[in-house]
Amino acid sequence: MTTATATKKKTASATPRLAKAEKLPSGRWRAYVWDSHRQAKVWATNPDDGTEVFQEQWMAEAAQITLYRRMDAVYEELGDPQDRKGFLHPFPEVAREWLVHREKQPGKRGSKERGGTYQSRNARKSAVNVLSKAFAKYDIRQVNQEKFLEYLDQEEERGMSSSTIEGRVVYMRQIQRFAQVRGYIEDDCTDGIAVAVERRREPRILTDQELCLLSNYVPYWFFPAVLLAYDCGLRAAEVAGLRWKRIDLDAKIPQVTVRDVMEPDKTLRSYPKGKITQTVSLTPRCVEAFRVLQQWRPDDTPDDFVFRNLNGTLLSPIDPGEIMREVWDLVGLAGERAKFHDLRHACATNLAEADAPLEVIMRRMRHKSPAVTMKYIRKSLEREAEWAARVQEAANAEIIDLYNERARRRQPAAEAAAPTALADGSVIVSAAQWNAMVAMLQTVTGSAAMPELAAAS
Repeated sequence: MTTATATKKKTASATPRLAKAEKLPSGRWRAYVWDSHRQAKVWATNPDDGTEVFQEQWMAEAAQITLYRRMDAVYEELGDPQDRKGFLHPFPEVAREWLVHREKQPGKRGSKERGGTYQSRNARKSAVNVLSKAFAKYDIRQVNQEKFLEYLDQEEERGMSSSTIEGRVVYMRQIQRFAQVRGYIEDDCTDGIAVAVERRREPRILTDQELCLLSNYVPYWFFPAVLLAYDCGLRAAEVAGLRWKRIDLDAKIPQVTVRDVMEPDKTLRSYPKGKITQTVSLTPRCVEAFRVLQQWRPDDTPDDFVFRNLNGTLLSPIDPGEIMREVWDLVGLAGERAKFHDLRHACATNLAEADAPLEVIMRRMRHKSPAVTMKYIRKSLEREAEWAARVQEAANAEIIDLYNERARRRQPAAEAAAPTALADGSVIVSAAQWNAMVAMLQTVTGSAAMPELAAAS
């Protein structure tokens, strides 16, 4: 029995099933081998320079196979061979396999294109990329409901809309069902999970006074990050990936170039959301905060990351939200807790309430669509009433004057409608009163027989 097991291990080692080599934004390659004992990736090392990157894909894959066999040999020599059955189907590979399968299927609703419309195909590719990064180190069988719900909570904390989160659930469910059909898994981790788009949470917009109070509780090195989101509209991942060389405090208009984005695994992406590098002007208090941070860190180089904790650890995209969560109870502000992404909403709202044109808000938020920008601006009933009154201020005055004038004109007619009664039962009417009564009777009877009086009788 022991011999058969060992032989099986050797056979599996001779024809290894490995994850595909990964191409980096720089154009170079890297590859890893899964260590089932440590439950972690082990990256293949380049023998030429000792780094974990290679110039060509075949170089990375060759080093990967060498590392695989060396690792297996070490564990077998220790009498504890690796359980390769536990990592036969890495989640990223299954997700890509589903994507290829889905692209070959006919589109729905009569679409003649394979895989559906361009928007549908693009949405699937984006979802697979995001989910593969989130569960890169897991086998498809290790992605259980607890891990998936934890991931959804992190995405919500980052400020992801409920419609986007719902899309992630939909695509994960399709991947899971595809894996069930292929026999990779038995249980679907998305069973019973539903996201109602109607439950969309309104952002918590901080006032300047609340922001100043918050600044007393966040770490001193983190306060410029709060200002970048509140004044300039930067996202959490853009803040985490910011380096000093992207900030120009001495320019005629101090500015920050939004280009580097920190991924969840703390690798740096060289383009922001929207794939267009843009500059954003810095407010005076942002400039002052960065100058103070430079004084605290005089040894920083242009390639150093701006935001690091006291231990020098880089931030992940989730960390800004976690810092906000930790200090919120200490601040003691009333109302719902503000998330870090809410500061970006505050930037758009403050510009709108300062009567900034829509194109200015779009430029600062780096949006391509006015519809997206409008979702970032808080809807206020008080402000709506204020603007409605301002627009109709002159017209309201004219309407009120017209109403008063009509009331004054109707007053004599009302007085004329009440003739003076005498003690003997007779009445005294004026000519105007008589003519008014005649006109009323003519209207009722349709006759013009009654004469008009020219004087009082």
